[in-house]
Amino acid sequence: MARKRRTGSEEEKSVRALLKSLTLGSAVGTIVFFLLLCALSLFVLRTGVSQKILLYLGIAAAALSAFCAGFAGVRGIGKNGLVMGLCAMLPELLVIVLTVLFTSSSLGLTTLVMAAAMAAASAGGGVLAVNTR
Repeated sequence: MARKRRTGSEEEKSVRALLKSLTLGSAVGTIVFFLLLCALSLFVLRTGVSQKILLYLGIAAAALSAFCAGFAGVRGIGKNGLVMGLCAMLPELLVIVLTVLFTSSSLGLTTLVMAAAMAAASAGGGVLAVNTR
């Protein structure tokens, strides 16, 4: 059976919907990251946890926010969860990498671990969004 070709306006609507959904996912992920960092800051001030734990808490916050970005970004699309989940977290990762570059001299292993955790979590969020009803 032959596939029906899309017209220009249908493709344009499809691309618009895709960009809208990915922008929403990126915004959700960034807001969740900001709120998690605020909550973690309050937690650190109240409890006085050791300096070593802060690194792991930051990576966990980044991964959780990337999961939310992937899930929210793919939920509206409903297909290609792995790739679209990764695309939804890219703006958030870009902000983190630029912040690290402006505040220190190099990216370092911590930033690479954070990027890997964010990539895995956002891809997982995208796949979960596609597979839930």
